[in-house]
Amino acid sequence: MRFWLRGLAKCSAAENRIEWDGAGRKGARASATRRCFARRLLRSMGYAPYAKKQAEKIAKGYARVIKEYGEPFGGEYGWIAHLLGQGPKKRVTFATLQEAASMKLMRAHYQMASYNIHASPKGVYFKLGQLETSTVLLAGVSNAGLVEPAQNAGLSLGKLTMLACNDPTAPPFDNNVFAQVVDRLTRQIPQDFAKADRKLKRDDKLFRHANS
Repeated sequence: MRFWLRGLAKCSAAENRIEWDGAGRKGARASATRRCFARRLLRSMGYAPYAKKQAEKIAKGYARVIKEYGEPFGGEYGWIAHLLGQGPKKRVTFATLQEAASMKLMRAHYQMASYNIHASPKGVYFKLGQLETSTVLLAGVSNAGLVEPAQNAGLSLGKLTMLACNDPTAPPFDNNVFAQVVDRLTRQIPQDFAKADRKLKRDDKLFRHANS
């Protein structure tokens, strides 16, 4: 990590010494920093840097799409920035996408699922795939804690299925029946997983009691 930060600082200092024209200063400086840092990163991993012509081709391609779609396209989730009306200085985040898709209510579920993936103090003590009665840290796969992931996956797949398979040329009655079937399956998923979860907890309790 120190090498990366030191390399980025050196690259930033190097490109700051170059005189840029006023109009393209910001984009040119950022592009120069990225190219310099990429070279140092490749070298640190033992890979040969890109050939000069190949690097120039990549840089020109990047500049072309930025010119075509605007500066926000070069940022995180830039592919959707123009549809959200985001300006060059406003950062598009995953939370921005959730709000735009009217799925802000799923933010808490997403954060809970992220505890075991992204480093946080909560992730050390909370494991979605761990039974409440367990006193050891979870290592490897688990068949516990699948109720919420299954429910949320079912909701997402249900919405996508109805959007993808809805036929505008079909009679309204057919589309309505199809939507009802998908909705019923979506509702059944959490019930079946909750039933399996209750059985798992009962089995775990019996196993612990037998071995105590």
